Amino acid sequence: MTAGTPRSVGIGVIGYDGVARAHLQAILRLATVFWPPPVRPVLAALAGRSADRVQEAAQRYGAPAAYTDWRRL
Repeated sequence: MTAGTPRSVGIGVIGYDGVARAHLQAILRLATVFWPPPVRPVLAALAGRSADRVQEAAQRYGAPAAYTDWRRL
């Protein structure tokens, strides 16, 4: 990390519908709200009950990992 470069913060989100959808949008848009951003959020993983749906959401939002057990976050 160099001076002026915000540090990365890995974020895991539980859920993929409802309020989680709003949180995911906010995470992805942080740099457009705060400039320069205080941190650089990196969506690390999603967790949800349905393996198919959480995998689909992970692909949609660019999360490299998807789990059906929240404890793996």
